Amino acid sequence: MPSLRILIVTNMYPSPELPHSGIFIKDHVQAVRKLGVEVEVFYVHTKRTRTTYLTRLPALARTIRSGDYDLIHAHHSYCVFQLALVRPFIPHFPPLMFTIHEGEVFLQDRAYKPQGDLLRRFVYLKPLKYLALSLADFVVSVEPRLPQVAGYRRPYAVIPAGVNLHLFRPMDRAQARTLLGLPLGETILFFPAGPRKNKGFDIFQESLRYLNRPVRVIVGGSIPHEKMPLYMNAADVVVQTSRFESGPLVVKEAMACNRPVVSTDVGDVRTLFADLPGHFLCSFDPKDVAEKIEQALAFKGPTEGRKRILELGLSSEQLAQRYLELYRKVAQRKTHG
Repeated sequence: MPSLRILIVTNMYPSPELPHSGIFIKDHVQAVRKLGVEVEVFYVHTKRTRTTYLTRLPALARTIRSGDYDLIHAHHSYCVFQLALVRPFIPHFPPLMFTIHEGEVFLQDRAYKPQGDLLRRFVYLKPLKYLALSLADFVVSVEPRLPQVAGYRRPYAVIPAGVNLHLFRPMDRAQARTLLGLPLGETILFFPAGPRKNKGFDIFQESLRYLNRPVRVIVGGSIPHEKMPLYMNAADVVVQTSRFESGPLVVKEAMACNRPVVSTDVGDVRTLFADLPGHFLCSFDPKDVAEKIEQALAFKGPTEGRKRILELGLSSEQLAQRYLELYRKVAQRKTHG
């Protein structure tokens, strides 16, 4: 079977300025390459200015014209719009697959007011999500409900972001703390995201007031990705209190390390946790977060989170195989019209 040639267009990808951005896309690229797929990445780096979406259009068009791709795989609504703008100028445009990750679709009106420039606030509009979904030849969602909430009614596949199980694995807690220079006798909570409002850091901070014990808090955001497993294994509990998510990867990564986890009921977390011991769903109420943290700290048994990740087929390799089957199916439209 001839090799597939894929172009991934994304505004999320690790860079010196944003080392954690789109790390799951990088893992996906590496996993599908191991399956024999030729993959190129067109990264739309918008850290410095949002006008990059427009200024990179000529380069995007040149890349597609010269690449002879079987399929284009977009990873954000804005990237779909970029592709829609260049499509009329490319005679033989490949089939377009769109994976939607944008958990803000789940927000209710006035539940959260995004900060930043106009473009950042604009992306929270559901009609834009629906338009991007409608422009794609095939849609993949990282969470079962997301396209439907955006008003999309055509068929789509559900493939969550995969976990790098080679990197995120159980370690001895004392050894992890020793390597990080952390005290062995303290209670440590790890908040793996940066201290941002959309990640619920204010909720987490407020919850600390209701705990019945002193704790050391470690906050992510600037920790190198390769060191995240050390911090997860060093923690007594990993806490994730996002206000919205499509499928929080940090929860899966903590589970892969067999750590107790407390998380708000966002994205696919309820399905992940089910009745698995050592995993605690909380509301957005800081008192409830604190109560669930206390329960997690009191939990002494094995979590078996890694086993659940494997059972659900959520490793990067397992999901890459599912994507490969879709790639082949969607790419057929290039030759069969």
